[in-house]
Amino acid sequence: MRIAAANVTFCLLLFAHAPAFSDPGKDLASRRADFLAAEQALAQRDNPGFRKRLARLVDYPLYPYLIYAELRPRLATATDKELSDFLTRYADTPLAPRLRYSWLLRLAQQGAWQQFLNAYQAGDDATLQCYQRRALLRTGRKTEAFARIEQLWLVAFSLPDACDPLFQVWQESGAITTELLWRRIQLAMQVRELQVARHLAGSLPANQQRWAKQWREVDANPKLLTHGGVISAENRFAGEIVVHGVKRYARLYPDEVLDAWEKIRRQYTLTDEQRDSAESQIALYIAVAGRPEGLSWLAVVPPEKADRDIREWRIRSALGARNWDAVLAWIDRLPQEEQQSPRWRYWTARSLAELGQQEIADEIFLDLAQLRHYYGFLAADRLETPYQFQEQPLDYPRDGLVAIENIPGIRRARELLLLERIVDARREWYHATRGLDDDQRQRAAKLAQQWGWHDRAIFAVAGTKHDDDLELRFPLAFRAQVLEQAERRKVDPALAFAIIRQESAFTEDVRSPAGALGLMQLMPETARRLAKTVDIRLTSTAQLLHADTNINLGIAYLRKLLDRFGGHPVLATAAYNAGDQRVRRWLPVAGPVPVDLWVETIPFYETRGYLQNVFAYAPIYERRLGQTHIPLRTRMPPITKQPD
Repeated sequence: MRIAAANVTFCLLLFAHAPAFSDPGKDLASRRADFLAAEQALAQRDNPGFRKRLARLVDYPLYPYLIYAELRPRLATATDKELSDFLTRYADTPLAPRLRYSWLLRLAQQGAWQQFLNAYQAGDDATLQCYQRRALLRTGRKTEAFARIEQLWLVAFSLPDACDPLFQVWQESGAITTELLWRRIQLAMQVRELQVARHLAGSLPANQQRWAKQWREVDANPKLLTHGGVISAENRFAGEIVVHGVKRYARLYPDEVLDAWEKIRRQYTLTDEQRDSAESQIALYIAVAGRPEGLSWLAVVPPEKADRDIREWRIRSALGARNWDAVLAWIDRLPQEEQQSPRWRYWTARSLAELGQQEIADEIFLDLAQLRHYYGFLAADRLETPYQFQEQPLDYPRDGLVAIENIPGIRRARELLLLERIVDARREWYHATRGLDDDQRQRAAKLAQQWGWHDRAIFAVAGTKHDDDLELRFPLAFRAQVLEQAERRKVDPALAFAIIRQESAFTEDVRSPAGALGLMQLMPETARRLAKTVDIRLTSTAQLLHADTNINLGIAYLRKLLDRFGGHPVLATAAYNAGDQRVRRWLPVAGPVPVDLWVETIPFYETRGYLQNVFAYAPIYERRLGQTHIPLRTRMPPITKQPD
């Protein structure tokens, strides 16, 4: 009876009508202590102590987190009403989708298919989508289930194990035809999901398995195409395989692909479409690699094959050849919207100046120089005029942020931030701000700035119509650490801040998909090697998620790259992003090369954008730090083969 009474008490607390946030007059610090004590009681299975504290926290912002913490471990015994009521009452929290996901998994694993369908929502991930189709099958809705399987199955990537029983039934029904298998193999090969393609090929007829194997072999070694006989005559995908292989050949061996193509196109029969597709890819990759033939090859790419990459590399190839007339001609053939971008307006002016039309060039430079932008700053340097920073802080009275501050999700984010539960705080912030309009997002950004939550402030204001609050968008977070290490390593602090802003937007614990960590996005192995050479104690890669260690090592690494490249800030910054070996390969055979031209023709899209951002941010940080102005023409000297 005591257990039953306890459950009744908990249910009353769970579904009591509670205000979404605490009374501002109450002492939130003491309530945080109560919250932590309630969590501890729950962890220690002190149910009376937990419920006693829970009852005192009904109007505390993080009350839903205590309910979730109690409910989540007992999913197997919780009633559907308890769960559905939680999902309804706390639908505005990121806890609701997490609980619903766990609940749906439990229902599927228990075979409670009708209950699963009742709780399922369209748009769930592939695992739940597969369970939903299985639920339809198990509840007698086979036609509806089968109608929804193909769109789920016909993708390039591998699908979760939960899908296997569904696809087995579908295959046994005869729905997975040879043609359908090939459609999915084609999708997989296009994005080089080779294991998926190999697995699917096992279900093909025996003779066609050989065709799929030939495709994988050409992908692994495109040079096989020049030998003849690698693709059997009866392989009806021969043309597609050749185009795939030629694209790989051009990407991997741009210096050899033109000679190879002469052999390949004589050995295989291709349609006009396939030949155009292969040649457009050859043109792009030899241009990116800096081959002198690149511009002439790009010039004959058919209009329907001239995507944005082709269009832009026509211009870059002309820039690399210093063919200023061709630069202007190719810019003139861009769609109007692309022509009007700061990038191509700048290069229009640069080309006109090189061709002696300085007066017209200066008119364009003057217009561009009004922009707070990489190309705006370059244009200002051309005219030797001051940079235009166009600073306009967001200015709200204190009560102008109250409405945002009182959004329940924002209040929960604030409490979680104060409790140093950063991941949960970010989830709440994202959940609460994703539906806000421009004005509300700007106010939310200002609120985050006041809290010292600089990364959320930056991301909140991004994409709104107001981007002129430089203090908000370019904070001086971790100022003491950056200035100390910059002085110690003789590194320009404005450059260090600009790199941090570009790398992490001041998110201290960020992890990249590639494994880079922290504010300055250091790879663990690089950090370990560096730590030994600069006498920094690094016992765990987790230390890289702390500002002091990350800034110390990051600025030391930047100093090391500066030393490797003769103090050249552009080359060192490029190496920080792409690695010093790549940067050495990009150095000109003969120099010097104007730095704006060198940056524009870097083969890596990411590194081009990285440099343009960092060197647009550096003057802003220089201004924010009160440093003496150094124009980009000084910050970014010409590029030579062996920097001084």
